[in-house]
Amino acid sequence: MGLTAAALLVLAVIAGVWWQAVVGGVIGVAFFAVQEWVLGSKAIGKGDKWLGGVMGMALGPVLVLPSILLGYILGSVYAVYLLARKRATKATRLPLGVYLSTAWLIGLFFGPWLRAWLFG
Repeated sequence: MGLTAAALLVLAVIAGVWWQAVVGGVIGVAFFAVQEWVLGSKAIGKGDKWLGGVMGMALGPVLVLPSILLGYILGSVYAVYLLARKRATKATRLPLGVYLSTAWLIGLFFGPWLRAWLFG
Protein backbone atom coordinates (compact mmCIF):
# COMPACT_ATOMS: atom_id res chain seq x y z
CA MET A 1 0.00 0.00 0.00
CA GLY A 2 2.83 2.39 0.79
CA LEU A 3 4.35 2.14 -2.68
CA THR A 4 0.94 2.58 -4.30
CA ALA A 5 0.22 5.64 -2.15
CA ALA A 6 3.61 7.13 -3.01
CA ALA A 7 3.07 6.54 -6.73
CA LEU A 8 -0.40 8.11 -6.59
CA LEU A 9 0.98 11.14 -4.76
CA VAL A 10 3.78 11.58 -7.33
CA LEU A 11 1.25 11.39 -10.17
CA ALA A 12 -1.00 13.88 -8.38
CA VAL A 13 1.92 16.30 -7.94
CA ILE A 14 2.78 15.98 -11.63
CA ALA A 15 -0.87 16.58 -12.59
CA GLY A 16 -1.08 19.56 -10.24
CA VAL A 17 -3.87 18.12 -8.05
CA TRP A 18 -1.75 16.97 -5.11
CA TRP A 19 -4.06 18.61 -2.58
CA GLN A 20 -7.01 16.53 -3.85
CA ALA A 21 -4.99 13.34 -3.38
CA VAL A 22 -3.96 14.33 0.14
CA VAL A 23 -7.45 15.42 1.21
CA GLY A 24 -9.02 12.31 -0.34
CA GLY A 25 -6.51 10.06 1.40
CA VAL A 26 -7.14 11.72 4.75
CA ILE A 27 -10.90 11.35 4.30
CA GLY A 28 -10.53 7.66 3.43
CA VAL A 29 -8.32 6.88 6.43
CA ALA A 30 -10.41 9.06 8.77
CA PHE A 31 -13.62 7.25 7.80
CA PHE A 32 -12.25 3.90 8.89
CA ALA A 33 -10.40 5.34 11.89
CA VAL A 34 -13.65 6.80 13.23
CA GLN A 35 -15.44 3.53 12.53
CA GLU A 36 -12.71 1.63 14.39
CA TRP A 37 -12.91 4.09 17.30
CA VAL A 38 -16.71 3.84 17.56
CA LEU A 39 -17.16 0.11 16.92
CA GLY A 40 -13.90 -1.26 18.27
CA SER A 41 -10.88 -2.76 16.61
CA LYS A 42 -12.63 -6.00 15.63
CA ALA A 43 -15.16 -4.24 13.39
CA ILE A 44 -12.72 -3.71 10.50
CA GLY A 45 -9.31 -4.96 9.54
CA LYS A 46 -6.21 -2.77 9.53
CA GLY A 47 -5.89 -3.14 5.77
CA ASP A 48 -9.31 -1.61 5.22
CA LYS A 49 -8.13 1.66 6.76
CA TRP A 50 -5.12 1.89 4.47
CA LEU A 51 -7.12 0.77 1.46
CA GLY A 52 -9.54 3.60 2.20
CA GLY A 53 -6.63 6.02 2.18
CA VAL A 54 -5.32 4.80 -1.16
CA MET A 55 -8.86 4.88 -2.56
CA GLY A 56 -9.14 8.48 -1.42
CA MET A 57 -5.84 9.40 -3.04
CA ALA A 58 -6.91 7.89 -6.35
CA LEU A 59 -10.52 9.07 -6.40
CA GLY A 60 -10.21 12.42 -4.65
CA PRO A 61 -12.31 13.94 -1.90
CA VAL A 62 -15.54 13.97 -3.90
CA LEU A 63 -15.78 10.29 -4.81
CA VAL A 64 -14.08 8.52 -1.90
CA LEU A 65 -17.09 8.33 0.43
CA PRO A 66 -19.59 7.27 -2.27
CA SER A 67 -17.12 4.57 -3.34
CA ILE A 68 -16.69 3.33 0.22
CA LEU A 69 -20.47 3.24 0.56
CA LEU A 70 -20.69 1.26 -2.68
CA GLY A 71 -18.15 -1.22 -1.27
CA TYR A 72 -20.33 -1.72 1.80
CA ILE A 73 -23.41 -2.19 -0.40
CA LEU A 74 -21.66 -4.80 -2.57
CA GLY A 75 -20.48 -6.68 0.51
CA SER A 76 -23.95 -6.55 2.05
CA VAL A 77 -25.60 -7.91 -1.08
CA TYR A 78 -23.18 -10.83 -1.14
CA ALA A 79 -23.66 -11.45 2.59
CA VAL A 80 -27.45 -11.57 2.15
CA TYR A 81 -26.97 -13.99 -0.74
CA LEU A 82 -24.79 -16.26 1.41
CA LEU A 83 -27.28 -16.12 4.28
CA ALA A 84 -30.21 -16.93 1.97
CA ARG A 85 -28.36 -19.92 0.50
CA LYS A 86 -27.41 -21.09 4.03
CA ARG A 87 -23.71 -20.92 3.17
CA ALA A 88 -22.99 -18.52 6.03
CA THR A 89 -24.28 -17.59 9.45
CA LYS A 90 -24.52 -14.22 11.17
CA ALA A 91 -21.17 -14.96 12.80
CA THR A 92 -19.37 -15.43 9.47
CA ARG A 93 -16.79 -12.73 8.82
CA LEU A 94 -16.33 -11.52 5.26
CA PRO A 95 -13.28 -9.58 4.06
CA LEU A 96 -14.29 -6.03 3.15
CA GLY A 97 -11.23 -5.35 1.01
CA VAL A 98 -12.58 -7.33 -1.93
CA TYR A 99 -15.69 -5.16 -2.11
CA LEU A 100 -13.78 -1.94 -1.48
CA SER A 101 -11.42 -2.79 -4.34
CA THR A 102 -14.35 -3.49 -6.65
CA ALA A 103 -15.96 -0.19 -5.67
CA TRP A 104 -12.61 1.54 -6.23
CA LEU A 105 -12.48 0.24 -9.81
CA ILE A 106 -16.08 1.28 -10.42
CA GLY A 107 -15.21 4.73 -9.08
CA LEU A 108 -12.18 4.97 -11.36
CA PHE A 109 -14.06 3.96 -14.51
CA PHE A 110 -17.41 5.62 -13.83
CA GLY A 111 -16.19 8.50 -11.64
CA PRO A 112 -16.96 11.36 -14.04
CA TRP A 113 -20.48 10.05 -14.65
CA LEU A 114 -21.03 9.48 -10.93
CA ARG A 115 -19.74 12.96 -10.09
CA ALA A 116 -22.08 14.53 -12.67
CA TRP A 117 -25.02 12.52 -11.33
CA LEU A 118 -24.30 13.42 -7.70
CA PHE A 119 -23.59 17.11 -8.23
CA GLY A 120 -25.55 17.93 -11.38
